[in-house]
Amino acid sequence: MGRTAMMVLCLSWAAAAGQAQQVSPPDDLQILRLIQTLPQPVEDSLIGAPERFVENAADVIGGYGGPDGIDPAGIDLFIGVTRAAARSRTTARLLAADLDNDSAIPRIEIEALGQTLSAFQRGQLRRLFDGADANRDSTVTAAELRTRADADARKAISQNRELALRSLPLLDLDRDGLVSLAEVARVAAVARAAADQVAGTPGTPRKTDL
Repeated sequence: MGRTAMMVLCLSWAAAAGQAQQVSPPDDLQILRLIQTLPQPVEDSLIGAPERFVENAADVIGGYGGPDGIDPAGIDLFIGVTRAAARSRTTARLLAADLDNDSAIPRIEIEALGQTLSAFQRGQLRRLFDGADANRDSTVTAAELRTRADADARKAISQNRELALRSLPLLDLDRDGLVSLAEVARVAAVARAAADQVAGTPGTPRKTDL
């Protein structure tokens, strides 16, 4: 049985026993069932690190949403901007070594630029160059640079993080087309309270044991 399924079951048992002091409001059970429908990595994030989940959501909603929350277009914008920034950083660092502006960056140009950098920065530049030089011919072409920049852009937002971001609209509890930070915090609070209750259930591993 999954962890959120166990949570729902525990809350249902408590309600049946009339333990009002331990029972969440009826809509909390619906929220727990909602959590069960989320992709597994997202559910795990909510259950295992609810505070971090809310903090990450706050950054996105606060920066790319409006006063009432964020919609899928805002989430798409955040992902696009974040990846574009990573892509541009990689491109700028390597193009800074294209001393003759011919769109090809040979190792000799990397070493020339490296003379103007600190030892640490020079090591970073060499590592970036080696990673971009896919065919190991000691020259990074425009195509190789684009490929490396695209790879770094994908790394800027991991697959699981993108999954969590694109799942945020599922937490739109009032179905107004926007998910607010208050709604995310409420879902996280229900997940946290239920997880704590399950952790205290006899025969159930505590969170520290998982």
